[in-house]
Amino acid sequence: MRLFRSARGWAILFGLLGSVAALAVPFMPVEHQSTTLEWPTAQGTRAVSAPLVAYSPLSLDLRVPCATARGLDARSAGPAALLSTNPPESPYGDLTGLRLDVHDGQLRLIVRGQQLGAGNLPPGACTIAVRSDGNETSAVVGNERIAEVTGDSRPQLTGIYSQLDSAVDDVRGVAFTAEVDNRYDTSPTGLKVGVIALALLGCAGSLIALRRMTSPRPTVPGH
Repeated sequence: MRLFRSARGWAILFGLLGSVAALAVPFMPVEHQSTTLEWPTAQGTRAVSAPLVAYSPLSLDLRVPCATARGLDARSAGPAALLSTNPPESPYGDLTGLRLDVHDGQLRLIVRGQQLGAGNLPPGACTIAVRSDGNETSAVVGNERIAEVTGDSRPQLTGIYSQLDSAVDDVRGVAFTAEVDNRYDTSPTGLKVGVIALALLGCAGSLIALRRMTSPRPTVPGH
């Protein structure tokens, strides 16, 4: 009888321990792996296809020397894309993505179907800088801000496309980076692994205790 009561107590204890640990598993922290896309790549300014899970990156930054933009403008008959986050030939590319182009000395920034800004491409040494995150999208040419929109205007990013050609244009100083939203690419922390192990041990301990409770008790000869 004493053994029966002890096994029952252990079954309850292990069962509660395993249940609490199992319920806590979804709330345990995980390690989030961050990924950054960078362009130009080792292959130069060739287009890069990079569809994202969430389609919009956490943030993106673009820097283009004004001299590079002037060179592309000089050899292009029409508007030339310094960078686009969707294929230029896509009929819906400008409606969801970002495109920065240059034509006749004019820069134009289009994000999600809206022209956020335009400005003259100044002579001399300067840099075109574009940034977009969950709080703001902005563009600066030298010391002049040509676009600034507060709020989340992050574009869709299915790739990196540009009419810049590293074989023809001087692309030194051209840099594009995007922090990828890969929220589903995670790995469990040590704490989460420990809680999972505790849940499994609690379940196993409860089953062993229940087995001892249901095992037939030995009989004493002569009784």
